[in-house]
Amino acid sequence: MRRRPQPPPAQAAAKPDFRCDPFAELTPAALGLNREPEPPPAKAPPPKPAESATPESRLSREDRELLEAFADAGSLTFRDAPAPRSRARIRLIRHGRGGRPCTVVRGLDEMDLTAAMALAAELREALHTAVRVVEGTLEVDGDHRAALDEWFSRGPG
Repeated sequence: MRRRPQPPPAQAAAKPDFRCDPFAELTPAALGLNREPEPPPAKAPPPKPAESATPESRLSREDRELLEAFADAGSLTFRDAPAPRSRARIRLIRHGRGGRPCTVVRGLDEMDLTAAMALAAELREALHTAVRVVEGTLEVDGDHRAALDEWFSRGPG
């Protein structure tokens, strides 16, 4: 089988001339950028130290949003309710089958939600671990039974 001869190219495509600079005419003066630089803004004064940190100021943003959302919910009172216990019970549970340990503190029923969340914030700072308020109990990630027993016997602060 014979190949047909290829027709000669009409003209080679003209190569672009890269020797000229298309941005040569773009100068700061041509663009109107010859202004004086603006002075840097004045430094803001340092924040004033808090005179007394309220328990709500130590709460996380999510906790404050929850408190605002349920602020008008009020509290339930029962006429024949027994006196609340003032003794905290500490025990260790595990999540899942042989999962991570979690220390649970119960017996804080007399505390309202704001006080329980403030207590959780204090424990978070003291133990350097995650502390949650879950249905009237405190859940502390990890086995912190001895540290919690010492902290509750010593008292906050």
